[in-house]
Amino acid sequence: MLNWLRRTDNQSEKILEQLKKAKEPVMLFGAGNCGELYLHIFRDNGIKVSCFLDDDVDKQKMGFCGVPVLPLSYLSAGGGQIVISSYGPDRLEQRLLSIDKACASRIVKPDFYLWEDGFDYAAYFSDHAEEIEAVDALLAAEKSRKVFRNLLQYKVSRDRSLIEAVRDDASLQYFDPEVITFGRDEVFLDLGAYIGDTVEAFAKRVGGQYQSIVALEPDKRNHEKLIKVADGLHDVTCLPYGIGAEEGITRFTAEAIWTSAVDESGDLEIEIKTVDGLFAGKRLTLIKADIEGMEKPMLQGARKTIEEQMPQMTLSAYHRKEDLFAIINIINSYRKGYKFYMRQYSEMPLESVMYAVR
Repeated sequence: MLNWLRRTDNQSEKILEQLKKAKEPVMLFGAGNCGELYLHIFRDNGIKVSCFLDDDVDKQKMGFCGVPVLPLSYLSAGGGQIVISSYGPDRLEQRLLSIDKACASRIVKPDFYLWEDGFDYAAYFSDHAEEIEAVDALLAAEKSRKVFRNLLQYKVSRDRSLIEAVRDDASLQYFDPEVITFGRDEVFLDLGAYIGDTVEAFAKRVGGQYQSIVALEPDKRNHEKLIKVADGLHDVTCLPYGIGAEEGITRFTAEAIWTSAVDESGDLEIEIKTVDGLFAGKRLTLIKADIEGMEKPMLQGARKTIEEQMPQMTLSAYHRKEDLFAIINIINSYRKGYKFYMRQYSEMPLESVMYAVR
């Protein structure tokens, strides 16, 4: 099984080995959640990080994760390897070069995004070969199958050209007209509504012709921005809840950016709802979810709605390494008859979207 998945050298693993041998200082460009992940990976592999480079003045004063934070002007003053540790590495590389073209040979762009339990994804996928083959067979078109296979192969090799080969226009994300169509009376549930960007995109996609929108966003600052967007549209309900398999209370990390997420060590508590609870006895036609790894629990809490109403779904499928195959298999186990598609909307292994359409 999985005879189309090749076991190849892992490009990022090679970079790690090179950095272990480097005699020059190693700097991380980007003191955010991605930078923190990279710092932990480097520490686990015995690579000392001398500093972060970042524009944030407060972080320059306080440091980040116990490491000094220096302004980008330090590029010209110091030497060493510059590892881009933020999203959008190609764009950030150009920024570094605009500051100091001489640093080109010092820039390193590994892909450590979404690293879970090391790099041996080939072994992990082999252990789940039957589930992966099931999804490969369920995908409704050859393009979706190529996206799916390329993303899995990327996880094994960390060769970003595999993602570039299947990347679509980011403006199409969640509502790609090549994949999904809408009526004029849609009831749209936006999970992880953030600041209202997908609410606004959906309303534009259907020309304002929909029945109602329910948008959930538990991050307070994001929620306030969401409400402002909703005020310019009709029949939008904004709720400050998270979503999951069961109703209750959980910890949450509120970052006021798109990575706010349920987190056992989070800084506040939020209320969790279920799709089945929110829509008991109510009509629902469309679910979008980008909820930082809570997609599987969300589906568990939406089982009755999926079985009875068969809403179309457009779900992020990249937060957990099993999401690429597990999400489709869960939906198919609840309700037969969906057509499944996969699309990729970023040059990084982010913004991978699964569509379940009628």
